[in-house]
Amino acid sequence: MNLFKQASCAAVLALVMMAQSQNAAAAQDKTRKQPEIYSVELKESNQAIPGPTGQPVDGVPPVLTQPEIITSTSDPNLPTIVPATQPVITAPAGPQITLPTLNLPVIWSKVKNFERVPEGPVEVPFWQAISDKTSIFGLNRWQHPQSDGNFYRISASNKVGGVLAEYRDDQLVVNIYNAKVSLEKSQTEYPFDPAISSVKVQTFKDINPPVVQMAFQLRPVVKDFVLSLDELGERILVEMITNAVTQISLVAEADHDILTLEGFQPLCFHLQRGAENTLELEIPSAKSLLQNQEAFVNARYISRMAVTDQIKGKTKIKLWLRENVEFEPAGQSIRFFPARTENLKYSYGILTLKRPDNFNMADIDYILDEYQRKASLRFPYPGYLNGSYWIGDNFITKIERMDERLHFTFPEVYELTIAEDRDHIYISAKKPKEIFTKVVFIDIGHGGNDPGAVRRVDLGDGYREYTEKEANFTVAMLLREKLKQNPEIRAYFSRLSDENPSAYTRAKLANEVGADFFLSLHNNMTTVKDRKIEGTDIYYLAGRQKGNLTAKNLAEILLKNYAATTSFANRLMNSAPHLYMVKYPQMPAVIVESGFMSDDGDLRKIFDPLEQEKTAEALYHSILEAFGYLQLP
Repeated sequence: MNLFKQASCAAVLALVMMAQSQNAAAAQDKTRKQPEIYSVELKESNQAIPGPTGQPVDGVPPVLTQPEIITSTSDPNLPTIVPATQPVITAPAGPQITLPTLNLPVIWSKVKNFERVPEGPVEVPFWQAISDKTSIFGLNRWQHPQSDGNFYRISASNKVGGVLAEYRDDQLVVNIYNAKVSLEKSQTEYPFDPAISSVKVQTFKDINPPVVQMAFQLRPVVKDFVLSLDELGERILVEMITNAVTQISLVAEADHDILTLEGFQPLCFHLQRGAENTLELEIPSAKSLLQNQEAFVNARYISRMAVTDQIKGKTKIKLWLRENVEFEPAGQSIRFFPARTENLKYSYGILTLKRPDNFNMADIDYILDEYQRKASLRFPYPGYLNGSYWIGDNFITKIERMDERLHFTFPEVYELTIAEDRDHIYISAKKPKEIFTKVVFIDIGHGGNDPGAVRRVDLGDGYREYTEKEANFTVAMLLREKLKQNPEIRAYFSRLSDENPSAYTRAKLANEVGADFFLSLHNNMTTVKDRKIEGTDIYYLAGRQKGNLTAKNLAEILLKNYAATTSFANRLMNSAPHLYMVKYPQMPAVIVESGFMSDDGDLRKIFDPLEQEKTAEALYHSILEAFGYLQLP
């Protein structure tokens, strides 16, 4: 206990401020000369590309804007890459350095053992100490969308004050300050988990502030750990590191160079194009066993490579590419080869294509699949792209030609615009708010393996099963058709088929599109039997605001329009800071519970086609009114 008190006294908490850097090169590019635009017509598609579960996603024509044009693929502001035959370079900021020049093959292998290094308490400076005690109510294994590592999520009722973690024999002990526990079990077994066998939870109430201790019993494969926090400071992510980068090799094949990564298990890696014609590889959930090193290489398509900027639980590799080089992932390798894109050029989110002689803008259609971060354009002109063109910058991940279509994959949600002049076609990747002034996100509650509220009852036409997910989806599709009448409004939906995106995915998608506000459509249910409970409930997060619109304003607008249009009784509106779907969207967000499926009268309304039409109408008018309120001077 004395050691624990010492650790408690030693914790010094600091506020972590996160900021997103801007792409300076892209900003500079906007000052360049714009072309004369002769035709900007676009046809809406009658085709569809598969959604996440094979269901079609309708095409939505983009608003066309005059593109920013790169007049040359050779940017005079970027420094020239030093050829591999020159062993001396000048670093961008620092003294002159000398690097070795290596002939192929280049093999950088393991130089350290993969052993768990005992360390003292590791302080995690999440937030400054807070006065309100938080309740630890959840612990579950979590699948990170960009990693195949071993993650465990600890959920709290509000902001975590501070965390201290340390190894104790075969345990990772995580101490959470100013907290209490509302978990059902004090110890949970994980017999089939690859990284841990159990977690024991206990509370030290006689310490001020009180501390919740979570002891993870580690399997021998765990060699390191990383702690992080979500955006709201209410979920602690514990990552157990079981993999490592053991070798990096660069070899020459007949017509390409191959960079291969090796680890104890298959490695997940991300590609990011950088300045100075560089390519950066980030390998998450893997401890590096390589020393930091850098060298010129006598390769056809790579002039220099480095293992640098090591971060706990990640490995970073940087490559300097020669001119006119393309690349593509191939399993645990990356292939580098001569550029195959003679008739197109790309820079900072703008794809420039040589205009075909028989080009007709009417041949082009556009289909967006925001859930998969993909879009496609019909482009029935051969000779422009064969296979995949990997880009890997902040705008576009890759472009691929299949079945007379150009398929675009994005790192986040982007829209495409297309324009033309006498000589070229310009396809630009834009964030939604760069194109649309009014953006709303509609979350369709539940779906897939989560039916939501369920009742099997006879309402006069025989027994049948009524599911909330079905009612939510029907109203949302009616609302979608109404929103199409107003081209000034761009509506995004959390799903367009019977699937169940996680709450994290729904909120992240809304944040990526930069919606002005967020509506989550649901219906209610109660187990109370001794009194009649019916009507519309709306939940929001007090204090959330964008422009002149607050979440409370949005809730009031919805209740007013429900009362004027539908036959549901107005029941209540409440600030509900504990609800995920009003906290995590970074804009005014509300959850609309249209009626109670536990009440026979409300259940009839929820599934009555006429009442569903009225509900969609109430939502539509609420959206129009909210946008008017948002734009008030």
